[in-house]
Amino acid sequence: MRVSASPRHGKHVTRPITCSTPAHPDCRAPRHNPVGGAALTDRVTALARLHTIIDAELGRTIDRAMLCAESLAALSARYHDLLDGRFDAILDAWRARAYGSRGAKVEWDSVAGVRTGITEGIDDMGALLVRSEQTLERIVAGEVRWGIYGSGR
Repeated sequence: MRVSASPRHGKHVTRPITCSTPAHPDCRAPRHNPVGGAALTDRVTALARLHTIIDAELGRTIDRAMLCAESLAALSARYHDLLDGRFDAILDAWRARAYGSRGAKVEWDSVAGVRTGITEGIDDMGALLVRSEQTLERIVAGEVRWGIYGSGR
C-alpha cells in the first residue's frame, strides 16, 4: 500500500505503509517502520501484548464489516456533536461509558511519585476526579491503573 504525502516545498512523495502488527496472514508489507525506527517498533510490540480479540471477549463471532461501520457511525456522531458545540452530549456519553469512574481503587504516577485514591467521577472538563487522602485530584493526562491499588511499583 502507498500513501502520498506533502512535505516541504509542495513536492509530493510516495512512501510505503509498513505493517507493524504481529504476524497476520493478510500482512504482506515489510515488518519494520522506517519512519519510526526501533522505538516505534518497541511501542507496537508492547501494545501487541495488551491486545484482545473481540470474538473472545464476546464469546461469539462478530461481523467485522458491521463493527467497522458502527464504529465509524459512532465516531461521526461524536464529531458532529463537537462541531455543533454539543459538549454536554459528549461529556454525558463519556460519563456513561467511563467504567470505574466512581468508587474504583486506582493508582497513578505524579511528580511526587505513585499516588493512590478512589475515583469520584468526571468533572465538566472531562478530567477524572480521584479522592486521595483528603484531597480531590483532577487527572487530565497520564496512566491510571485500576484495581491494582497499592501495587508499590
